[in-house]
Amino acid sequence: MPIYLDNAATSFPKPKGVLDQVTDYMKNVGGVPTTGYACKPHANAMEVVNECRSALSRLITGSTPEQIYLCKSASEAISSIMRGVVEIGDKIAISDGDPWPIQAPARELEQKGINVARLPFDHELFVNPKHLAKVAQKVRAVFVSHASNITGTLAPMGEISKVCQEADAMLVLDASHTMGACPVDLKHIKADAIIFSGHKGLYGPTGTAGVYVSQRLSEKLTKLSKTNLSVHQILEVGTPNMAGLYGLLAGARFVDMEGVEKIWRHHKSLRESLVASLETVKKVKVVAPETWDGIGILSFSAGDLPINTTARLLEERYGLVVGNGLFANEGAMRTLNLYPQGTLRASVGYFNTISDMEYLATSLARIVGG
Repeated sequence: MPIYLDNAATSFPKPKGVLDQVTDYMKNVGGVPTTGYACKPHANAMEVVNECRSALSRLITGSTPEQIYLCKSASEAISSIMRGVVEIGDKIAISDGDPWPIQAPARELEQKGINVARLPFDHELFVNPKHLAKVAQKVRAVFVSHASNITGTLAPMGEISKVCQEADAMLVLDASHTMGACPVDLKHIKADAIIFSGHKGLYGPTGTAGVYVSQRLSEKLTKLSKTNLSVHQILEVGTPNMAGLYGLLAGARFVDMEGVEKIWRHHKSLRESLVASLETVKKVKVVAPETWDGIGILSFSAGDLPINTTARLLEERYGLVVGNGLFANEGAMRTLNLYPQGTLRASVGYFNTISDMEYLATSLARIVGG
């Protein structure tokens, strides 16, 4: 098995319980949630949906199962909420450093008459609360990435939450890279929506995601729905990915059992070890803010070879899988002067070790010299 260091794309390997639950559903259950009389397979599926909401709510401190909605992707959920909270003439705020899942629906809404305030950002790659305060009074909602998908740096959510509260602007948080990887607490993050992937830090299958929705946002989505749809009908369209949800439930339980704080400490220790190891390789340049507090994502360049060539050599010669490219974040790459080439990116998971970090640095040294 290769040494997998691309967990920001999707986590691997998955815990055994995830594999067992997906297999059990496919072999022995086969039902879907249904209204009215439910035969045993359908009743089992409904029970898992409810248990999944409960397990996920335990990972968002201060939420309830009734506030958790299950989706097929975080990108889909971001788009649905962004379209659902605004009317023609409203304004939303995003950052030029946000990745494509936020940028794409914002551009679409712009073409339909919604004003979009694009906030500047610095090399920390998060929204500066001072910049946000200048426009917050005029915006309906603020969309923020909880962590940079390039450096792993966490946004200052306490300050951002305060600005949004004072301006009575709704706060929508993209926690795709942080759910399960670091604490998410509504006492600290006063968000109206927290959107997360199921297949990254929660170790579930692809095609799974979720959203925490506050009472205020729930009422807003329902009010603005032109066809009187409920929040369930807006966010949970169609037959759910039941095999995925069986796996997501197992993944969420795994994270809860191991403990988010423990996982976070492990990720940070791995990142710190990798930074120290890469500093010994002369031709490697780490992309990281001077002050860092975040999750286990680290980007870097290595020598003069094209980024994709280095990534290919790492896999073919040394059995190492890392990310490479722009990571759907052209704006951030331009700010870092890394466009159009992009970077290499190592993103750790719970099953990685210190020796994996050292081996990556040694392998890079052999490829680029130094």
